[in-house]
Amino acid sequence: MVKDMKYRCVKQYDSTDCAGACLASIAWYYGKKMSMIELSEALETNKEGTSVWDICRVAENIGFLASAYKKNEEFRENELEFPCVAHVYQEDGLAHFVVIYKIKKDSIVIADPSVGIVEVNRNKFFNSEFGENCPYFWTGIIIIFKTTEEFYRKKESIRGNENKFLGLIKKEWKRTIYIMLLSGISMGISIITSFYFGTLIDTIIPNRLIYSLIFMTLMVILMLLVKTIVDWGRAKISLDISKSFNLELSLKYYKHLLDLKVDSIEKRKNGEFISRFQDVIRVQEALVSSILVLPIDILFVIAVSIILCLLNIKIFTVVAIMCFAYIGVMVWFKKYYTVLNSKEMSREARVTAHLIDSIEGILTVKAYTYNGTIFNNGKKKIEKWQDTILELGSTENLQSAIKVLIGGVGEIIVLCFGTFEIIRNNLSIGELVTYNILIGYLLTPVKDIVNLQPLYHAAHVAMERLESVLCIKIEKSKDNVEALKINEKIELKDVNLQFRSGKNVLDKINIKIKKGEKIAIVGETGSGKTTLAKLFMKFYSPDKGEVYVDNIEFQNFGVQEIRAAIVYVSQEDFLFTASVRENLKMGNDGITDDEMIEISHNMGVDQFVSKMERGYDSVLEERGKNLSKGQRQKISLTRAILRHPQVLILDEATSNMDSISEREILNYIKGIQNLTLILISHRIDVIADSNCIYVLQKGSIVASGTDEQLKKQCELYRQLCGEGE
Repeated sequence: MVKDMKYRCVKQYDSTDCAGACLASIAWYYGKKMSMIELSEALETNKEGTSVWDICRVAENIGFLASAYKKNEEFRENELEFPCVAHVYQEDGLAHFVVIYKIKKDSIVIADPSVGIVEVNRNKFFNSEFGENCPYFWTGIIIIFKTTEEFYRKKESIRGNENKFLGLIKKEWKRTIYIMLLSGISMGISIITSFYFGTLIDTIIPNRLIYSLIFMTLMVILMLLVKTIVDWGRAKISLDISKSFNLELSLKYYKHLLDLKVDSIEKRKNGEFISRFQDVIRVQEALVSSILVLPIDILFVIAVSIILCLLNIKIFTVVAIMCFAYIGVMVWFKKYYTVLNSKEMSREARVTAHLIDSIEGILTVKAYTYNGTIFNNGKKKIEKWQDTILELGSTENLQSAIKVLIGGVGEIIVLCFGTFEIIRNNLSIGELVTYNILIGYLLTPVKDIVNLQPLYHAAHVAMERLESVLCIKIEKSKDNVEALKINEKIELKDVNLQFRSGKNVLDKINIKIKKGEKIAIVGETGSGKTTLAKLFMKFYSPDKGEVYVDNIEFQNFGVQEIRAAIVYVSQEDFLFTASVRENLKMGNDGITDDEMIEISHNMGVDQFVSKMERGYDSVLEERGKNLSKGQRQKISLTRAILRHPQVLILDEATSNMDSISEREILNYIKGIQNLTLILISHRIDVIADSNCIYVLQKGSIVASGTDEQLKKQCELYRQLCGEGE
């Protein structure tokens, strides 16, 4: 590791955060701290990471002039301007970004967001070779940054987790005061009883005070009973607070997760969201320790220090040196815990994501006899995770060993000093015994505070990881918005949609759908059909153009109002582990059982549900695995019809049904009065009778018309029909 204060390295929390961390590191290098979380969000980092174009775009937004270059024959490494960002591949094959700070004779100083400041072999790096002391394969891409006046005008953007911790603790201030009071009582009893042994040795035994011995012993026993009750009460309140913290953090995160925009969820891996939920426990442990452990420990340290000073200032000096040594150890290990905790949580998230992929794709894994390969890939991830856990544990063990050494040496020195004081008649044996007991009361809380360090650092990283999700913008409901009612038409005017790299996924889309019309959208795979359908649901928002309902802009309606009027059914609509009834009604108590059964009968659902042991109260397995794909699609369509939508979007929603069931169900749906139907299907016979068919190619509408018109005018449509040249 390289130690140089001018090199800055902001650590990443997930494998896809490296670009945001690099930008934050460079901003910090130039004197401004910026939130890696906010930068990653601005970069629109997704499951694959971040593009070079995105880095340049966001860098310019925060006040840099950013230019990307690709290595060619004229490349001269000595002409690079520092700091700059390099695009590399790691040994595990993952793409990565690092900051280059300096080129030395034989090495390069690099800030790796997953590791820290490191030096790597210069020749191997620039020759794009893996090897000893060079775990990177440079792709030849470099990004150069120059500051502008705008950069220095913009304010710093950085969050302080300490304020978040304090904010949560403040909500429990009353119970915290109770704990403080109980801690004070417990501490007072502990200090008073510590004088018992000294009094026995110096007063009771020499003077044979039997009645005083009995009285004092009974009082000490009584005080210990009181202390036991007080400690139990303190622990009970602490558990209540722990539950409160857990509920608040868990429910806040879960609610936020459900309120996220669809595109924000699609950008990230499921494992990342799940691992964040596990981070709640780490934060809760730190918060409870702040209330339960710290108050009494701090009070003990202050009170016992005062008593030890009054008893013997010389011996206390030795004890004070021991305490400062403990604090020094804590400060020294701080940076290691920050790096290791971040790495451990990031690698845990990768393992979780891999396990989810393995389970969800188990049929494909077995069908392609992919077991060995996917196991080996998972094995590498698990081994790296366990290596980090081992490294973290080894660091904790080293810190613990140093603390034991300090404590052991300190106690020997205290006994030595105490013996000298007894020989000089400055201290009695009883006072030395009392002093030794009190030293234990002093050193134990100091050790506890030091031992909290790994927990606090883990919680700090965990809170940052939680914040990386909690800071993502959510879908906001609008107040006092009238229900969306389509009287005439829905219209898309010059709609453009970009996902990344500035390229349009949808380009100048113009569609007009009259109320009650049946229209279809067709095109090759990847042409943008599903993306277009999701615009109607406001899962995505156009970058240009607008969606209109009766000439009123879509943005004037809240998402709840839009989705109450427009229902989208995908090819694999999700079924929950709940009863058939619950999956059909989806919490809508306004749907009667008679209505549910009637529509289920018309949609072919009643045909197989009635044969189940408990009928509509039968519980479906995970994602409805105890049903066929066609049966799952029938339930999904029935659920949609039960909502009485004004617009129904079917995205390959009948693709797994037999042709007879498909025809019957579509005929029933098309017969619903005033229902506007949008069909997306590869089966031309399903959409042939549509009022209008729109043909998509590479995100643009290349033709529109009826089936008969398109067969005459559009070659792509004829190819989709299987009639092309």
